[in-house]
Amino acid sequence: MKFFIAPNKKKFILSIFFICLSIATFFISFNAALKLKMDTEPPYWVWAAVPPAFSNVAFGTRRFMTLDFIHIKFNDGTINTSAATINKGMAELKNVKKTSEMKELTMPGEDKGIVILIELAFKLFGFKVEGVLYIYYLILGFAGIIFAYAYRHNPYALLLLATFYFCHRLILPMIKYDGQLAGVLALRCIPLLALIPLLHCILFFFEKKIRLLQFVLVFFQIGLLTFIIFVRSTTVWMFALIIIISIVVLTLRKEPNLINIEKYHFKIYPAALILTFLVFFYSTLNLFLYRGLPDEYYKKGQIATRVFWHNIYSGFAFNPNFSIREQLRIDDFTTLEAVEKFLKDNGRANEWAIINGPSENYTTISWTPYDLVVKELVVDRCSSYFLDCITSFFWYKPIAMIGTIAWVYGLKKYPPNIDLFVSKHQEIGNVVKEQFIFTSNQLDRYGERGFYWILRISFFALLFYLLARIYPCKEKAIPVVATSGILFFGSMVPSIVGYAAPHTIAELALTTPLFLVTLASLLPLLGGKDVK
Repeated sequence: MKFFIAPNKKKFILSIFFICLSIATFFISFNAALKLKMDTEPPYWVWAAVPPAFSNVAFGTRRFMTLDFIHIKFNDGTINTSAATINKGMAELKNVKKTSEMKELTMPGEDKGIVILIELAFKLFGFKVEGVLYIYYLILGFAGIIFAYAYRHNPYALLLLATFYFCHRLILPMIKYDGQLAGVLALRCIPLLALIPLLHCILFFFEKKIRLLQFVLVFFQIGLLTFIIFVRSTTVWMFALIIIISIVVLTLRKEPNLINIEKYHFKIYPAALILTFLVFFYSTLNLFLYRGLPDEYYKKGQIATRVFWHNIYSGFAFNPNFSIREQLRIDDFTTLEAVEKFLKDNGRANEWAIINGPSENYTTISWTPYDLVVKELVVDRCSSYFLDCITSFFWYKPIAMIGTIAWVYGLKKYPPNIDLFVSKHQEIGNVVKEQFIFTSNQLDRYGERGFYWILRISFFALLFYLLARIYPCKEKAIPVVATSGILFFGSMVPSIVGYAAPHTIAELALTTPLFLVTLASLLPLLGGKDVK
């Protein structure tokens, strides 16, 4: 083929082929989600966010607030996390006449953005909770369309997109069988939606010639990424990665050729413009968090996003010295107990009484002041046990992360350190450990890891190899490999900062094979012919 077709025609044919392949792998992923019943068996986070979304769409309440009679209905035991009971409950309630006596209540939990996803689903698909999964895939597809249009002339980028969708399909069973997740709509999995926008932004920095339209497309991707950060605030690591790359590019790289932009009377480094986009969207997000949420969410120590330092301290459990000395487990309770002990040992028992509230089992925690105290605790422990702190971040957590990834692909039967998830508290006990074992057994039972998993992903490595043989263009291939590599290393950050476990590893489980298969394209390019 490479001997009889001109390079430009090859590029056109290959681009069309990989666009079609991207569409195919997208629907393969969507079909797998439906077969796994992710639409009819949504996770807890969806169930908990339906009442405020339903209250807003059906009764016009303030966003993120739930009418009291809806709250009662969703907590009387007749509604669970199945779509059938949720839909039936909404059908029974939607014709109730709203009165002035009805009260508006705040919703539980931390990040609130999932409410908007559910509201959008209700407006597009009616009061059917299955629509939330459709919205998820609409966003995933929309990000892919923008990416594909921006890089429609780069077969390597288009094959990267097709591979991304297929890798997304491969991790769906792991997500479904894990009782800590139960579906791709679990908040811990929402950052997966932001990976295509992030890929787009990283690849943009490798462009040698930039048109105005490319800025517009990146602008939309950053806007989408910002919304995903609102839905799941831990996604902010992706913003941090783009900022770091922007600064590096501004410092080291020459200004690319800006095509058809001079006529708009400005000349600026693209990286500087990306930074401007980030500042704009992040400022808008923070303004919304402080002005868009009802005042009730800023009373009594509630939190608009989620705790940060809590997971950092919990992750110290991977270090045996911390685990033994602090009696630390990854179960939330031991971190709560450590905070309580820290305050009491420092003569601040009254402060703990305010944070904990009237409850004796941590059910009325004021999370905003609580997380600030966890920060103090982390600083105190790292000051007192500096070597233990350093080895936690640069040895024990990375080792646990590598072991967990090896488990995902079937190289280990069970995740590492699963006994660290066994709690002395009856509310948890060994439930999480048993969930990990169940997930492992289910993946093996249905052939969703191990040899067959590796065989399927190897097919895409073969495609990258063949692409480089047919169309050996370093100018287009190397930026794609570098982009997937940057994404791979960047996605390690949440696991190293917090902790790696089957329910926290979704991004890295996807980006690892994505990066590895792209490396296959380098083999024919090393010392070989190069076309433009």
